[in-house]
Amino acid sequence: MIIICTGIRRERTAHCRRLPAVLIAAALAVVPLAGCSSLAPVNTQEARVLHLTIDSRLVHGAMPLTLVTPAGGGAHRPLLVFLHGVVYDNNTQLTDQMFAALHTLGPRAPDIAFPYGDASYWVNSADGAWASYVLHEVIPKALTVLNADPRWVAIGGISMGGYGA
Repeated sequence: MIIICTGIRRERTAHCRRLPAVLIAAALAVVPLAGCSSLAPVNTQEARVLHLTIDSRLVHGAMPLTLVTPAGGGAHRPLLVFLHGVVYDNNTQLTDQMFAALHTLGPRAPDIAFPYGDASYWVNSADGAWASYVLHEVIPKALTVLNADPRWVAIGGISMGGYGA
């Protein structure tokens, strides 16, 4: 399940639209093949990878956040927030295939945020306000650090992440 919202407002409202093909391609490209792993270095295709920590008040802890800016950098790109599945973490999505897809998209490629969400199903529960964490801590942090376009934010995921999206 993939959702794109424009005009995210503090009142928690959004106007949803169909995903542009560029974001669909990027979302599908980051889905790794189950069971595939490699110890070889990943070819980032000159994309920049940042590893940050969010000191979350919503999920009560220091949470890792990986941000990717495609080659060529540049501000004002769309932001794709990709939520991992229960058997993945935010770094298993960083594959040669994902970086190759971003490179192929060139200047149309989005910035990507890969938050970590434990086995949360990305929903608010007694274990933590995971959905609120994504909306109110991950997205604002990614938009600020990457200088991405706040009018174009997409949320997608695989398995558990698809449920949360």
